[in-house]
Amino acid sequence: MNQFGWDKTVTALNDANIAVNTVDSFTLGGPPARFWGPGGILTMEQVAEETGGEAYFHRNDLDAAMASGIADSRRSYTLGSI
Repeated sequence: MNQFGWDKTVTALNDANIAVNTVDSFTLGGPPARFWGPGGILTMEQVAEETGGEAYFHRNDLDAAMASGIADSRRSYTLGSI
C-alpha cells in the first residue's frame, strides 16, 4: 500500500487490532465511480482489506452499510489452549 503512504498507519491499526470499515457516500445513481486516488474505491478496498475491515460502496442504503460495520465490530472471539 506504499503508493499512498499508508504503511505506517496500517501497521499501527493492525498492531492495535483495529479494523477499518470504509463507506463511499456516492450511491448507485450518483456520479461515476472514483476508482483511483485518495478516497477512491480501490484505496477504500485496500485500506479495509489490509486492516480486516469491509469496504461499502455502490449502495443506496448507507445506513444499513454503517449498521453492518458497527455490528461486525461488536463481534470478537478469544483463542486459547487447554
